[in-house]
Amino acid sequence: GAKPAGLAAVPQRPSRQRSHPVTRGSAQREQPAEVLPWWWTRLWEVAAPPLGADGSPIGIPEVIQGVRAKLEETHFGKANDEGVPQVGAASLRGSDLFDQLRKRFDEYGPVTKSPLGPASMITVSDPAMVKHILTGRGKYDKGPLAIISWDIFGRGLITADDRELWKERKSVVGQGFHSRWLRGLVEQFARCTAASFRVLDERAKLKEVVDMESVYLNLALDIVGESVFGVD
Repeated sequence: GAKPAGLAAVPQRPSRQRSHPVTRGSAQREQPAEVLPWWWTRLWEVAAPPLGADGSPIGIPEVIQGVRAKLEETHFGKANDEGVPQVGAASLRGSDLFDQLRKRFDEYGPVTKSPLGPASMITVSDPAMVKHILTGRGKYDKGPLAIISWDIFGRGLITADDRELWKERKSVVGQGFHSRWLRGLVEQFARCTAASFRVLDERAKLKEVVDMESVYLNLALDIVGESVFGVD
């Protein structure tokens, strides 16, 4: 299993047993017992493709089951199998994504689940949990995103789901993060940062409110543009 990236991680076929998440506040609430229509259960028993063996990479059958879970949680009031707080997509609406994620963390805890199109997304906001996911070799899969990305990006470092292929790609890309190479970029980092400081100084003189998230994102874009593409 290759390491997943970002906040949302898709585990490789978790155990059928219900987990006990770390929650607090209003997230700790009793879920009503759900009763699914008999025809719905029968439909999936007959039509759904069988799941792969435990520990195998996530494929189309697991994606379909994810869509099923989303439908049952949305239309039949079924509690999610992960046992984490269910949060509506509206909680992430707004101009400041990181601020919204912080509010969600404060209210519901480090792990939440929210709708994402026909499926759902689990968001992890705790550093220790994120480290566990990124270092849990063979325990977590990149999920359907990697499958969809193959036709667009190929099987590179980011999308590779095969462990040996991932190690091969990593050994090539890793040379770009060597300490000698990074030391050579320090001057560029300092020059771009100094330019950002000048912008902040001008805003401070005018007593304007500054969106620091935008400043950080633009600074990162300037550094990447200059160091990788040679564009100022």
